[in-house]
Amino acid sequence: MLENIRAAANRVTLTERDASGFTATITLTRDEVETILAKMNDARSFISPPQPRERTALGLTKEQQQAIKRVYLRSDGSKPYLSFRRSAKQGYDCVMLPWGGMWLGIETDGYTHS
Repeated sequence: MLENIRAAANRVTLTERDASGFTATITLTRDEVETILAKMNDARSFISPPQPRERTALGLTKEQQQAIKRVYLRSDGSKPYLSFRRSAKQGYDCVMLPWGGMWLGIETDGYTHS
């Protein structure tokens, strides 16, 4: 927890104490603080939010379609692929697929789990 910030002339002193009582103190010049803040702002400009995955008319991502195909290829093939794919239900932020007496969840990135 940051306990104390002292600013004097061209220096800033930060004091922090952790739960065990250890105290750390750092003193920075004004130029060092400005450099750190500029680097933090530069780093933030490179971080972009994740882009939404493109979905088909049925609401499936390409990765989900590929995952459904992989699950179908592991099945016994008792029903046609189109019928198998249509048995998938849209869940909250994933697709649910009945398979082998259980439900499989397929995330937007194609990760499949039961």
